[in-house]
Amino acid sequence: MLQKFPSAAIRFFGELRATVAAVCAAAVVIGFCPAAYSAPAPKRVEEPSKNPAAKNDAGPTVEVLASGLDHPCGVAVRDDRDDNTHEIFVVEGGAGRVVRLRKKKTDDSNVVQADGVSGKHFVPAVVDFKRSKWGAAPSYPSGPLSIVYKQMKSGPAIIVGDGGQPLQDLSVRVYQLPEEQKTAISCEKFDEKFFVGFNPPADGETGDAKAIAELNPKTISYLQGLALSNNTLFVAVNGEGPGQIMSADWNHTVKLRPLPRDAAIGELGQPTAVAVDAHGNLTVARMGDWGSKPDSELTILGPKSGKAMFQARYAGDGLLDTVALAYSVKPISSSLIRQLFTLDFAQSRPEAGGLFRVNAVEDGLKLGVTAEPLLKLDQPTAMAFAADGTLYVTIFGKSNQNAAAGQLLRIRL
Repeated sequence: MLQKFPSAAIRFFGELRATVAAVCAAAVVIGFCPAAYSAPAPKRVEEPSKNPAAKNDAGPTVEVLASGLDHPCGVAVRDDRDDNTHEIFVVEGGAGRVVRLRKKKTDDSNVVQADGVSGKHFVPAVVDFKRSKWGAAPSYPSGPLSIVYKQMKSGPAIIVGDGGQPLQDLSVRVYQLPEEQKTAISCEKFDEKFFVGFNPPADGETGDAKAIAELNPKTISYLQGLALSNNTLFVAVNGEGPGQIMSADWNHTVKLRPLPRDAAIGELGQPTAVAVDAHGNLTVARMGDWGSKPDSELTILGPKSGKAMFQARYAGDGLLDTVALAYSVKPISSSLIRQLFTLDFAQSRPEAGGLFRVNAVEDGLKLGVTAEPLLKLDQPTAMAFAADGTLYVTIFGKSNQNAAAGQLLRIRL
């Protein structure tokens, strides 16, 4: 029977420390905590209030920053400004655009109504992306899907991933943005020096033969998860074909190439998100199939070898459709290590969706994971941490397939 590790051992699935033969030949110690660490009591599950800056006595603080978003599916945070503000970039998939929102770190002002409004604090940044559909039975309006922020020598930049097109037509594009933006730029005005697209391997080119052979340039695919580690970009690719984790090295190539496939874990299913831990390893969310079966899994891969260091389905009730992963940028509360969080979209049972903390568990000599519920959310899609520990989350909200009922939330854990 699965039981949590004692607080003196592993509290949570955070920093990957070492391989421990005493546990299992291939086991990995996940989230090691010193013996002095005492785990905080789990927070009760809360629903976000309709009012901004709602304080939950025993849970997170939740604030609605923007409403009326058209199926937001990606979020990135810039917090290197010197004016005490966070700048949040949100991908509005249904509107085919990226918007930027600037908020004081301690500002609890009124909610921004995003539908068609451009103002002092809310500006469309990049517009006119191609639109398609995401998901199956039902499907949702979609354009660009994923985003990360990067401060470049020339100024702020966002990296945006496509979706809903043949793999051969998908790309990851870099957009250099002005510090003070008054008008939107076209999606075609990307920085061509950093254009990253899929290129089929040339004859005789080396690489993982199995992973490359399974790539069909004509399959409808989605670049749903992006992660940037130093000068390497990692992309979670899913869709009609086999799921892949691809990478591109900004210093040497502008081609997306699949990581080698580890035969020990077989196909990756539908990878929807990728995060990089403190040691450079890749933590991958694997959604499984749409439906009521809780078949989401978590996998840790070597960033170059693609070798699986850990793989497990969430124990207990499990998770339905995990779509995002994020490590806390700094320790939270009394924890001495960074923590890992995930979002469950829960397409078939929206009432089960929300924000979860990933905890390590043991089953005899094996390691596993459980999902500790923190907040109930209506079809959450993406999240990103700021350096001060603030978490930003996008949700579709209570909408049908065509309604613009999405929100941007600010959460303090």
